[in-house]
Amino acid sequence: MLGVLIVILSIFVVAEAKPRIASEQYIIYEPSNSKKLLSLKAGNKIKKIGSKSYSVKKKRNRNKSVVYSKKRDPCNRIKKIPGLKCEPDFEQKIDLVPSDYYYSIMWHLHHATYGIRAPAAWDVTTGSNDVVIGVLDTGTLTSHPDLSANLWVNPGEIAGNSIDDDLNGYVDDVYGINAILGNGNVTDDNGHGTHVAGTIGAVSNSDGVVGVAWNVKIVTGKFLGSDGTGWTSDAIAALDYMNDLKDDGLNIVAINHSWGGSGYSASLYNEFTRSQNLGILHPAAAGNGGVDNIGDNNDSIPHYPSSYNQDAIISVANLTNSGVLNTSSNFGATSVDIAAPGTSIASTYHINPWYVYMSGTSMATPVVTGIIALIASEYPHLTYSQIKTCITSSIISIPALPIQFPGTVDAEAALTCAGLLPTPTNTPAPPTATNTPVPPTATNTPIPPTATNTPIPPTNTPTATHTTVPPTATNTPVPPTATNTPIPPTATNTPVPPTATNTPIPPTATNTPLPTNTPTATPTFTSTPLTTSTPTATNTPIPAIPQFTLSTNPVKKLIPGKKFILNINSNIDTAGIVEFSFPKGKNCQKVANIDLSEGENSYKFKLPPGAGSYKKLFVRFTDQNSNSSYITRKIHNTGLTTSISRVCKVLAKAR
Repeated sequence: MLGVLIVILSIFVVAEAKPRIASEQYIIYEPSNSKKLLSLKAGNKIKKIGSKSYSVKKKRNRNKSVVYSKKRDPCNRIKKIPGLKCEPDFEQKIDLVPSDYYYSIMWHLHHATYGIRAPAAWDVTTGSNDVVIGVLDTGTLTSHPDLSANLWVNPGEIAGNSIDDDLNGYVDDVYGINAILGNGNVTDDNGHGTHVAGTIGAVSNSDGVVGVAWNVKIVTGKFLGSDGTGWTSDAIAALDYMNDLKDDGLNIVAINHSWGGSGYSASLYNEFTRSQNLGILHPAAAGNGGVDNIGDNNDSIPHYPSSYNQDAIISVANLTNSGVLNTSSNFGATSVDIAAPGTSIASTYHINPWYVYMSGTSMATPVVTGIIALIASEYPHLTYSQIKTCITSSIISIPALPIQFPGTVDAEAALTCAGLLPTPTNTPAPPTATNTPVPPTATNTPIPPTATNTPIPPTNTPTATHTTVPPTATNTPVPPTATNTPIPPTATNTPVPPTATNTPIPPTATNTPLPTNTPTATPTFTSTPLTTSTPTATNTPIPAIPQFTLSTNPVKKLIPGKKFILNINSNIDTAGIVEFSFPKGKNCQKVANIDLSEGENSYKFKLPPGAGSYKKLFVRFTDQNSNSSYITRKIHNTGLTTSISRVCKVLAKAR
């Protein structure tokens, strides 16, 4: 009986089975009686199977208790008890798929061959609000319904009071900064940044699109203007702002760079070095070729910042849903790390229609950033280098790609890789270059003079003293032979003037210290915008995602075999297929080659035959141009509502 039960369960549970916690929970049963099935979790004291009692604890006793050790499988001991079997108790899950309106056309998430296998990754995690992602770009539409809940809000700033509350140099930096204006106005006036943010972290809310990470916080650094260009100095300011946030304790794990160009900047490189030392990853667009829009080899034609020699940078190329690089995508066997889906990516937009397709390495880069957010959410202890290793080594292999790791990103495999990595120590990775100033080539110790300043003694010491010569006879004075007028001395006692003055000889070298080691000033920026700030996506947005509305003629009930009128309102000219069933899931009818024009289109259909009457009609329209099916939000004219059906997608209720 138990064997039959297990087989039946395996038929209906289609999701991949995973242990709840390895060696923690087990099924203990008696094969002869399927009703006596026990799920025993390690640590439980007493459980009964029939008339027998069992426990999981650290000591064995005479009552057939089982020894449990974290290093040993309890089933090894349980299996030794006669009449008792043991096996791991696996947790079963459905594949988690979002209900968002445009999910079916977001091929990068679920394409059977070249998608990132997001549904399997979402079974592990959909992200965490403790993880913060920075986006350096054209800004963000903060009021967008798919983004507002996932935007980081500065706890130290009071919105709208025109005061720099947190004293960081920026007024009202509630969601981030505008480095162009030097304030907190991050409004997107181009659309590029909003599209990037949506690809990373649009919320799953049964409306619009969904990001790779459903739960995440996004902080905005706007440095590109409405034309998609900006200044290197503003990029440095925006990156410095995010580095300061990280330094102050905000858990920024990655910063997305969907921009770049050919100009090398030493000052921007230094800011990336600081960011790497803080443990931040930097997915960066490999670029979209030159003026010819044909991809270049970054090994010979560098593209910055993706070509900076930094361990924390992940250079990303643009893959199509055919498994080849887009013709505009840059590549490089040593300089471009990996490919990711980046062609015809549906995401959020800053103006109506609010959702558009865009293509470019700009669109591929946030796909990688979103996977980083998933890994950091589930395994917050990992270092940036460990996360990068899992991103670049866990790939869907495409050997012909001319990049360093020939393949495209695989979210499921990357999460599996991360789960197998050991917990790193808390010792930060050593920086690639130290900030210790280079010692001067000569010390500043004054050079001693070649001669001392001690005055040279004069050579003109008098040759005779002033002592009076004693008399040659007795003390009786000899009467002078002449007058008592003393004989004048033969030479005066006036000292002979020295032959040289006593002025000290000046030293041959002065005591003035050598010039100090004042650092060279940082060069000023030119007043011409640099090409390094050009976004890597095409500037012409792809037309909005098609939208359709359905309505029926007012009826109280639907009669089998009778005709009804279906109105299809379209925002584009297209052809498609209409399917409907009546009742639910049965006799589904298909009418092909329905040509729609922009506006309202009326078509008369006949209900399939059947018995009785019904108040529900299930309808689906499939656009043949995009091979995508659409449901409606509201049935017009009659006030009828809609919901999703397993078979025909759109449900119209007649009354």
